[in-house]
Amino acid sequence: SGNPENTPKGLVLPPSNVVVISSSESTEASWVSSRLQNSYFTFYFLDTMWSTNGKAPLREVFARLLLYVPPAVLAGTGYPQHPVMISEKSGDAIVLGAPVSQ
Repeated sequence: SGNPENTPKGLVLPPSNVVVISSSESTEASWVSSRLQNSYFTFYFLDTMWSTNGKAPLREVFARLLLYVPPAVLAGTGYPQHPVMISEKSGDAIVLGAPVSQ
């Protein structure tokens, strides 16, 4: 994820100023939880954004998704789901809740 060696075959890396985050690998489904009233991915993405006031670097947000989504989906559905992040950069400088600079 974010590393050309880990890029799925046939997938073109995005330009250096683009980060692509997917809720699951191409061979997996993306699951919804009636208990969470959302998809597992969206629930944990928003939970991370709220708990960090939107100030966590994208790399940290993604690390939390990797920590929480796979075990929650496996426990809730019995199936695997692994978020994927593809980028030429690490995502450390990208903060989603950062104010727009003038």
